[in-house]
Amino acid sequence: MSMPKVIIVGSGLMGRWHAFSALRSGATITAIVDPNLEKARALQHEFAAHNIYKSLDECLQNNASKHKSNIAHICTPDQNHLESIELCLTHKLHCLVEKPLVSTFEQTKRVLEQANESGLKIAPVHQMPFQSGASRLAANHANLGKIVRMTHTAFTSGGEGKSETERQHVLLEILPHPLSLFYRFFGERLEADQFNVRRYENGELEIDAAVDDSLLRISISLRARPTRNELTVAGDKASAHVDLFHGFCTYESGEVSKRSKILKPFRFGSSLVFDAGRNLVQRSAEKEVAYPGLRNLIRQFYRSALEGKEAPISEREILLCAEVADRVRTNSDSRS
Repeated sequence: MSMPKVIIVGSGLMGRWHAFSALRSGATITAIVDPNLEKARALQHEFAAHNIYKSLDECLQNNASKHKSNIAHICTPDQNHLESIELCLTHKLHCLVEKPLVSTFEQTKRVLEQANESGLKIAPVHQMPFQSGASRLAANHANLGKIVRMTHTAFTSGGEGKSETERQHVLLEILPHPLSLFYRFFGERLEADQFNVRRYENGELEIDAAVDDSLLRISISLRARPTRNELTVAGDKASAHVDLFHGFCTYESGEVSKRSKILKPFRFGSSLVFDAGRNLVQRSAEKEVAYPGLRNLIRQFYRSALEGKEAPISEREILLCAEVADRVRTNSDSRS
């Protein structure tokens, strides 16, 4: 694989973690872009970036003659994504973009078409399916039998101090995570019109869907505590619980007996402690201190972009996430 030479667009929290993960994925950071040059310079010193720029346009004007970057990590607020993506694609850079990719389904189709016409790869950061626990479960879910129910639950403090409009936006920023996880299990069997929005107000987003006779549910709350982020997959033979904060999976036997009921809390508790401990050791050894799955996604994206391999996130998944988000917005508009 040729060397990933990357631009980090945005030097906030996610820009920092993208830079951290990019270096550990074999990349050279050729430039940091941020209108706040003090923040850009701090990131430059921390990660040995070659250049800093106040604007993406200035950076890209210098790209061909100066640093010859081939990949852009776009880590700015999503209202800036469309312009940044189109600029990067015009200058022949592959784009890995923090979620949501862009603001609407129509914009999503537009940037995908531009990338395809330019022979470039583009992907949103749906990192949770790339966590070790979630990826192993998706690959081996037949061990659970037929999937009966799949539930994603996220309680977050990310809406504190925000207006109702801003809180609704936070809910939509989280939505791609469960959709991308569901897609790993059901693939092209998922359609946007299968998803029904039950609530999208007062810091709550409730969505359900049916795929054949499997029931899917998304529950996102800005009010419920404690904070959590988990996926539960219940099959007709066994169940699995994925801790998405930490990236590990714990299994539960489907055994039915009086004895299994008595032992259930002890078996599950001991399995949880064992799986959490093993995961901590593995992540410590790999120096994965935050955002499990991000580094795996970045590595796969680099191989896809620079070796011509299949994209780690399909266009079908990207479009599904955008279309469901549009359905949520439409549902909200129709109620107001």
